[in-house]
Amino acid sequence: MKECPACGRCFDRSDEVCPDDRSELSLTLPVERVLEDRYRLERVLGRGGMGIVYKARQKTLDRLVAIKVLAGERRNDPQFEARFSREARTLAKLSHPNIVAAIDVGESEGFYYFAMEFVDGESLKDVLIRDGKLPEKRALEITRAMASALEHAHEQNIVHRDIKPGNIMIEGSSGDPVILDFGLARADEGEFQTLTRTGDVFGTPAYMSPEQVLGEARRIDRRSDIYSLGATLYECLTARRPFEAPTQASTSYPSCSQ
Repeated sequence: MKECPACGRCFDRSDEVCPDDRSELSLTLPVERVLEDRYRLERVLGRGGMGIVYKARQKTLDRLVAIKVLAGERRNDPQFEARFSREARTLAKLSHPNIVAAIDVGESEGFYYFAMEFVDGESLKDVLIRDGKLPEKRALEITRAMASALEHAHEQNIVHRDIKPGNIMIEGSSGDPVILDFGLARADEGEFQTLTRTGDVFGTPAYMSPEQVLGEARRIDRRSDIYSLGATLYECLTARRPFEAPTQASTSYPSCSQ
């Protein structure tokens, strides 16, 4: 449960942002102006390390979309601009019912953005927080769907590198899981090496494979995604993560020593 500092309204989801929270206006107002010919912003869906995600309506086709805009502090940073563009290009290579679809990408007046399919539902993370562990049949249904989606990505030589409950949306009407956030995905070896150095650590420690935790970039491949999916399945069945530690950096190290 989170309370908006502007109006006092309470939200069940920790990443939901009240449209009356004026702290978002420093970015939202210029984004609205830049995108007004094609999109109408409705509300903020959440924030991440790369940017802010808005629920919006695509005017030309009259449909709901999600638009990610590169965060203000990341603008004019060539490395983050490259990662942001790469996420859009990575999604454009994929076509699977359990992977969010890319719709549009662009830059205007210094604002980098891309639009993707809007998934109306809640994250698997929020489901687990609310309901606790899932029935075995349901946990396996979600895992099979995610495995199929990852297999499709791996066939395109794409490794997600950040599979976790927070990056899996459960669609409200169908209950189907959908993978989000390819911001850390590796699209190909050449581009990957220019953006990531050995020793860099990207991902979420509780779900990262040992080679990710240790920053061994050259060893990270599809097996790292399978490890993260296994950690996610474990949490679905037990309502707790497979490894816990006092600090994030040491969370996955127990698995390194076994």
